[in-house]
Amino acid sequence: MFAKEYVRLGVGTTAAKNAGYAKNSAYNEANRLLKNDEVLAEIDRIRAKAERADTVSRAYVVAGLQDIAENGETESGRLRALELLGKSIRLFVDRVEATHIVETPALKGIPLTELLGLREALKTLPDPIEAEVRMLEG
Repeated sequence: MFAKEYVRLGVGTTAAKNAGYAKNSAYNEANRLLKNDEVLAEIDRIRAKAERADTVSRAYVVAGLQDIAENGETESGRLRALELLGKSIRLFVDRVEATHIVETPALKGIPLTELLGLREALKTLPDPIEAEVRMLEG
């Protein structure tokens, strides 16, 4: 279960929690499991299986789009196929701008200078995901 969750998420601690390990020991269990040869082999097996499935379906779609782009009956159909092929290789990236306003009534009584100080203090804390990645790479 850990291997399956690790492949899905890429984060050891969360994968361990989802696999049923206790919240307070998930970090240590993830480290232990990621050093286990059998677990690593299972992770590789699951990844290879997922890549094969992804490649087969991706290859089919790309081949179909290539056929339409080259032999399609209408110019608009050929252009659309080329557009989709371009998107599949990230030639065109759609950008979406979003604004989200969050009401925070609990913060209304705190002076702005104190809130800004807290924000700066939070910036100095290590990112837990980056710390885990560094630990796994080291």
